[in-house]
Amino acid sequence: MRSDTPTTLLHHHHPVDHEKHQSLAFDRAVKEVGLGHDLSAVAARLLTELSLTERLHLLDGDVPFWEGLWGILCDRYNRKPFVIGAIPRLNIPGVKFTDGPRDVVMGSSTAFPISMARGATWDIELERRIGNAIGLEAKAQGANYFAGVCINLPRHPAWGRIQETYGEDPVLLEPPDASVVFCEEHRQLAREVAHRSMVLLKNYTINNMPLLPLNNADISRLALIGRLANKPNTGDKGSSQVFSPTVVTPYQGLEEGIPNVEIILEDDDRSESAARVAEKADVAVVVVGYDASDEGEYMVPSLQNDPGLSELFPPTNNPDPEEMLSIVQGNPAQGQQSSASARWGRRLPFSIPQDESHLPDIDIEASAIKYDLWYGQSLLDKLGVDAAFPLGYGLSYTEFRFSNLEFEPRTEPTGHNGVKVAVDVENTGQRSGHQVAQVYGYPNMADFPHRVLLGFGSIYLQAGELKRVFVDASLRPIERWVDGQFCLLVDHLEIEVAAYAGDKDGIRKVYQF
Repeated sequence: MRSDTPTTLLHHHHPVDHEKHQSLAFDRAVKEVGLGHDLSAVAARLLTELSLTERLHLLDGDVPFWEGLWGILCDRYNRKPFVIGAIPRLNIPGVKFTDGPRDVVMGSSTAFPISMARGATWDIELERRIGNAIGLEAKAQGANYFAGVCINLPRHPAWGRIQETYGEDPVLLEPPDASVVFCEEHRQLAREVAHRSMVLLKNYTINNMPLLPLNNADISRLALIGRLANKPNTGDKGSSQVFSPTVVTPYQGLEEGIPNVEIILEDDDRSESAARVAEKADVAVVVVGYDASDEGEYMVPSLQNDPGLSELFPPTNNPDPEEMLSIVQGNPAQGQQSSASARWGRRLPFSIPQDESHLPDIDIEASAIKYDLWYGQSLLDKLGVDAAFPLGYGLSYTEFRFSNLEFEPRTEPTGHNGVKVAVDVENTGQRSGHQVAQVYGYPNMADFPHRVLLGFGSIYLQAGELKRVFVDASLRPIERWVDGQFCLLVDHLEIEVAAYAGDKDGIRKVYQF
């Protein structure tokens, strides 16, 4: 580096240290931005108020090293905001960091469902409400920066922190005072999110009737089985741990939700004890999944079931009609109360393959890796194999039908091309329920995914109700980078509205650009 480089970088006028004085420059800057002044110009003027020492002070954190290290190792990580760039002389508060993503790590906050569970709602407006609640709790506890939106795409389910992202498709990532901290409103919101993030994958038919929904009037005893059945489980206990004042377990939630049913608890995964308890009940619910000991800063060595779980569920073509399986991967604090009142109808934010051989090759010892387009649903489509459960899949207690598909061109705020998709959604079943109109594009381009998610819209319909749904779909996912810009390389696109990727009842139509 040339010896005059620092002089070149800091050639603008700035007050020397002995000229420093108290100033309300930051307060003036905030007012100017609020009045619509150019943000960059306002920031440049504010910068001239800083001395060289103050400018250099912006390059690292404000907490002294040993004090900060002691706080992490001997007290609690992020109990208070981590501050960087505070300049009291100019009234600049600095960046006050709190970690996430389940909610504010500081203090005692509401533990919302993990990001992957929120992705399963396919509900942008619901995520906005969560973001607003998190912002209020962060501000009330002294923070102004929330590091809780993970935009990493889960290429492989062995990733130890996969629960911190929203799903495998980039389109799913686009949506995200002390009296408000852990307030009743936020606890109810956490419960609502948990309620709306549950995905039903299978619902066996018994005597020509689906097992679910259960009729509480027909149940006097319910067996609740598994090591997670009565264990507080809000996710990992690393940097994202939220310290909620109360945590509701599945057992506590069911006791509150169905007080007239006797709950027989067996919080053990041993098959002998599970079978013994199940025999005493009208129906058995088995809770399996992950807790903090299963997730963290590492790759899961194998995706095979734990041997104990295999004993609980031996291979059979005749599953016990009175046994239900609840799979938990990072639970919400208030979410367990939703177990008793679940109305299924949400969708997987990722695909589940039939075999590990259908996943991308991965070397946990590698020093470099190529991130290409072939993972998740796009890889399954390329291999020509069906998913065990495709992207966007999820059962409901009712049935829906799409019809009357129409398009209209639109331009996104970013300048990219888009299309407004309109479709009629009808609830043809006997119960109310949620449906997600998923918009897929089939671009027919070489070395590119066969099917691409372009957008989605969620709707709640009463039995027999029909409504028109409008989805602002983006064409950005099918654009290619050419000569320094994103371009559309096709002049038409087959667009499908479906309930999930590969839905045989989806409807298609060609859109001409």
